[in-house]
Formats: sequence, C-alpha cells, structure tokens
Amino acid sequence: MYQYWNEHNYSQAEYLKAQVSLNKRKINWKWVTAADIKYISGLVHGRGICHGARNGFEVNEFRKYGNSVIGTDISDTAKKYGLIEWDFHHQKKIWIGQFDFVYTNSLDHSHTPRWAIRRFMEQLKPGGKCVIHTPDNFANLQHGNPGDCFGATVEEMMDMLGHCAFHIFAKKHIYVVTK
Repeated sequence: MYQYWNEHNYSQAEYLKAQVSLNKRKINWKWVTAADIKYISGLVHGRGICHGARNGFEVNEFRKYGNSVIGTDISDTAKKYGLIEWDFHHQKKIWIGQFDFVYTNSLDHSHTPRWAIRRFMEQLKPGGKCVIHTPDNFANLQHGNPGDCFGATVEEMMDMLGHCAFHIFAKKHIYVVTK
C-alpha cells in the first residue's frame, strides 16, 4: 500500500492545493463510463452520495437509473456542476445514516483512505452499500504524487476494508462494502 502523504511532509493546505489543481486540469475527464454506472446501478439503488464527483458525470448517470443522488468534490468548481464543495475526509452530521449507497472512484486521491472509508460507512443506512471503484492499475500507484496519493493491491484493499467487503472485477475493480 502506498500513501504519498505518509512519506512527505503533509499539510491540509498543500493537500487541498494539489487536489484543486488536479481537478481543474482534469475537469472534462470522465474516468468512469456510463456502462460502469449501469453495472453498479444493478448493485445499488435508492438515495446515494458520490464523493469526488469532479464534473458530476457519475451523479447524473446514477440518476438515469432512478436513484436520488447528490455529489461532492473538494474543488471550488463543484457548484458549477451542481455538486457540494466538500472534502470527503470530513463528515457532515446531517449525512450520517442517510444514504442507501455511497460511491467513489476517488479513493486514490485520499491522504488517509481508512479515515475516508470510515466517513463513507457512517453515511450509510443499515444495509447500505459503499462502492469503491478503482482503476486496473491501482496497485501500481507506488510512485504517487500529491494529487493521486494512494494506491493498493486487491489484497491490501480487502484487508483495509475488512470482512464486510466483497470484490468484483468487471473491467475495473469494484469493491462493495456493506454496513
């Protein structure tokens, strides 16, 4: 498992600056596909929250399948795309226990992934599902950088997620954690 900010001097201000800069450079990128969200929508339904939603693509795709979804992003561009400007490492009390599912494909941007996952799990209703979607090369993110600062193998992810997770490999890695 690789965490850039564990090997470099970390400050919240530096992390925020790196994430906002990366977001703005990638603002029109869509890593996740419509087919990915269609597949995941077969696993989850209801009220959801998408963390690290950059330009809102995932939020809009989930809505096509009858889900009521809000999205967050750390960048000041969030509002432009109908998202809430928010660092997913922090918790909003009004979100605790409110969602049927939490989705992110941004765990590679986490400075403390275990902490972020705890926040996601707190947001779930009983029986809710947390979906963590990672790229095929997630285990190869051993070099890291201030923006893409976390990487792990399937085994490391499963260990980190604990006994309540199952792993699905379908084009990209999808981890589903149940509450």
